This record gives sequence, structure tokens and C-alpha cells, in this order.
Amino acid sequence: MVRGLLSSPASRMSAPHCPPRDPRARDDDAFRRCTVKVEERLPNAAFALSWSDPTCCSYREQVWKRATARRAGVCVLSGEPIKRGDAVFRPQARRFKVPLNSGAMILAVSLETWGGSAADCE
Repeated sequence: MVRGLLSSPASRMSAPHCPPRDPRARDDDAFRRCTVKVEERLPNAAFALSWSDPTCCSYREQVWKRATARRAGVCVLSGEPIKRGDAVFRPQARRFKVPLNSGAMILAVSLETWGGSAADCE
């Protein structure tokens, strides 16, 4: 039975492209197919966002906190360039639970002017 499964065409399909777990190792195009929906503003400079990437992961009401960009990148909400040192929002990571989209960043200006609409990252 295992031999039959391994010889099927489905077993030869490539795995979906997911951003690497190390945010420093990924390129800025890794999140271009995602959809981000701002759910609500939370206390302590945080937002709850729904994130969907059809090739990799999906998070509902994921908490994003304000931070300083440690590297240059691209805002997944607006597509604007991010420079090192810019005010950004990033997904909150726990000690043993790092989200697959941990390398994503949103410019603080883009979220703070939020009007409650969904945005495609494309």
C-alpha cells in the first residue's frame, strides 16, 4: 500500500513555499500572496489582524505589536518600503510558538490610519 501511495502523481508534487522560520533569512516577496484584514485596535499599541496566505498559513485575530524595524523590508499592508529604524507592527511571537509570518512587518503609519477595511498584499 505504501509503495502505491509513493508512486502516485500526488506524492511527486512539490510542497508549498512557506517563508522560512528565521525572519532574517527570507526575502521580501515571501508574503506577496497574503491577505490581511484588520480586525480591531487593542490596548497597549497592538492590533488584532486576520492573516491568510494560501500557500502557507492562516491566522485569525493574530496580535501584532508595535516595534522598531530591525532591518529593511516592505510593508505587507501598503507595499511601501520599510527602512531600518522605522516604527512598524510585527506578529507577536511566544517563546516556543513563533508564527510562520514572524518576518512580516506593517508600517505603523499604515495601521494607525486604519479605517477598518481589508487589504490584499498583492
